[in-house]
Amino acid sequence: MGIGKKGFTLVEIIVSLAIMTIVAGAVGAFVIAGNNSYMRGNKELTLQEEAQLTANQMIDLIIDVEKGISFSNLTDQKAVDMDGNVAKDVNGLDVTNASVSELRLINNDNSYMIRWQGGVGADYADANQVYLYEVTNSKDAEGKLVVGDFDVAKPALMAEHVSSFSVDLSELDKRKVVLNMTFTYQDKSYEISETIKLRNDLSSEPSRIYSWISGIRIIPEHEDLKQGQAFVFDYEITGDEEAIAQGVTWAVSYQDGSACKSTISGNGKLSVAADETIAENILTVTCTAVADPTIAATATVTVQKHMVDSLDIEPKDASVIQGDSLQYSYTMEGTEEAKNAGVTWSVARVDATGLKAGTTINGSGLLTADRYEPTGTLVLQVTCTSVADPGMSASTKVSVLPYTNIDGKYDATLIARNLTTYDFTEGSTEKIGYKALIECLPSWADYRNGYPQIEWSVVGDYANNYKITGLTDSDGRQFQAELECGNMTDTVVRVRAVIALSADIKITREIDITIPPLKTVVNAKEPYIYSSQFVLNRNGKINCEIRNYKGEVNWRFADIPSELNNDFKVWNGIQKSYQVGFEVYDGAYDDVHQEGYLTTENTGESTEVRALSYISWDTEYRLKLQAWSPDDSTLVAETVILVPVVDILFANDQHVITVLRPTWTNRYDLHAYGFESGREKGHRAAKLAGYFQGELPLDSNTKFAEIDNMHLPFSQVQFDIGAHEENDYLIMTIYDERYPDHKRNLLLEVEKNPEWWEWKDNK
Repeated sequence: MGIGKKGFTLVEIIVSLAIMTIVAGAVGAFVIAGNNSYMRGNKELTLQEEAQLTANQMIDLIIDVEKGISFSNLTDQKAVDMDGNVAKDVNGLDVTNASVSELRLINNDNSYMIRWQGGVGADYADANQVYLYEVTNSKDAEGKLVVGDFDVAKPALMAEHVSSFSVDLSELDKRKVVLNMTFTYQDKSYEISETIKLRNDLSSEPSRIYSWISGIRIIPEHEDLKQGQAFVFDYEITGDEEAIAQGVTWAVSYQDGSACKSTISGNGKLSVAADETIAENILTVTCTAVADPTIAATATVTVQKHMVDSLDIEPKDASVIQGDSLQYSYTMEGTEEAKNAGVTWSVARVDATGLKAGTTINGSGLLTADRYEPTGTLVLQVTCTSVADPGMSASTKVSVLPYTNIDGKYDATLIARNLTTYDFTEGSTEKIGYKALIECLPSWADYRNGYPQIEWSVVGDYANNYKITGLTDSDGRQFQAELECGNMTDTVVRVRAVIALSADIKITREIDITIPPLKTVVNAKEPYIYSSQFVLNRNGKINCEIRNYKGEVNWRFADIPSELNNDFKVWNGIQKSYQVGFEVYDGAYDDVHQEGYLTTENTGESTEVRALSYISWDTEYRLKLQAWSPDDSTLVAETVILVPVVDILFANDQHVITVLRPTWTNRYDLHAYGFESGREKGHRAAKLAGYFQGELPLDSNTKFAEIDNMHLPFSQVQFDIGAHEENDYLIMTIYDERYPDHKRNLLLEVEKNPEWWEWKDNK
């Protein structure tokens, strides 16, 4: 090295080499560890892949076997190599003491043998291998199958590293085979266990489609039924989809297996005979798998004496006021013995809390609510139970309303304000259906806070065949709903209104709407009867016309009840007439009621339908109007005319009016739903009377003066409101003296008269 030149000393070089050796060793160890981990993971993955591939090949051969299958474990057998020669051990000697397992699969054309050879005392290279042998079958002179000779067949290697191989044929009669194998390589092993469901039945000729059932049960496993009662049992079956699809057969017998009087259908509907033997667990219902008749399930049936077919309770979802009572009734269908035995009644709170002492129901179904029974919507449940058949009962829920001094405060009536037809389209088909405008007439509601609010629904309309839409007025309150009946025809639909009278008071009311037969729900071009209004008021008339029909028809009613009969005498006998009819008879007059008599038939493309003024106010009539062909051979169309119960309302369809205190000689017009205006006859038909009710005692100067009946249905009611009236609302109860039990409550909201009080203060 020259003077003045830099370099590494020997010590520096030795240190550097030592550090490099240490680093290289650490890196090498890391690389070797990573490589070993990779090799182990790769080895395990390869073993799994080989195992699954081998299993799939075997399953394909086993599942389609056609003629027979056998499995045997053998000892002291020759082991073979891949060329089919006897295998040699490590010492070069023939291996003749190997453990061997053979699975033979016999088919119509070809047969297969899957042969596994295990290890022996001395290891050999071909141990733990599986070979596949294939031979071609033939037939002898008699046409019998001759299986080829496996001893001359050449083996094909299927798998290596198979440390165990077995096949379970114990459930072969159910076409079930279980294949088990273990694959082992170095320190890793992987097990295969596959349940194989054979497609062919090896016990019969020709082969049938494969079926396999693993289990079956009847639902329920026990049922108590009465004589004459029917019940549908269900079943649950597990197994192959093809087998499940074949279904089950049903049978019923006595418990000892003998024939019984009852029957069961193919869908599991058991019909207990009306005279079936009465006993506990007397009947046995059996459900058997069609795919495998050896698999069946049973259920037991206890037969009880037939007593009650049905039991119903009325009213539904009603309301009772604290301190008031509500009468319930029941309808029972069944034996006379059961009817004579009657029912027992009970009441409980829905939330299972205790009742107040005064809340009871007696033996005749009269429910009494304690004065302090907690209020709420549908908080009580009333139940009636058959005495003869305690298993039969009927229940309904009851709302408890706050105590009030006003009779009928929480009453409400639903009326059909309008009934008519309407056009609608379904898909590309034009149709004509039936619709109704329904209105709620509450006695009282918290009008100042936007009530009533109503939830409308159609009872039992689970398929949504009807459309019902609640209507809201300008003040956000709800009184009306429109019902569109769509494709429904010739039926009665029940509309339910859950009416919130205030934030914490709800009641339920229902109304039935009769839908007439309408061919137009199928096609709008079919004949039908049209009217803008099918509600016929007493003392009124409506116009009906036949549409989609050429020419005149004969009009008549089909079912006028006897109480509407109005026959009268003529010179040659008795002339038929009804209180509902068509034209007024010429020359015949009812001097008692000061009205004419009505014809029972009419002819034309249209007709007027009339109702006389003196038809009972408290009875509803639904009358079937028919249109017949001119020769009376064909019923062209029909509809339903409603003559409703009469209800008194404020004029202009007001539900509430505001009055000032004090005021004198207040005059308000009253209107009668169900009684027509604008006709002279019958204007004196009513005998109205009324009175005031309030939660607080009335001011002595709050007086009900009179009702002018001279101009019904626009009668005037006259009353005074006292200066010291403390009620902020009053109920004006109106009724016809001929029907004193049919009352109508009208609501007056009372406000202070500022002008009068200013005058009084300045006086």
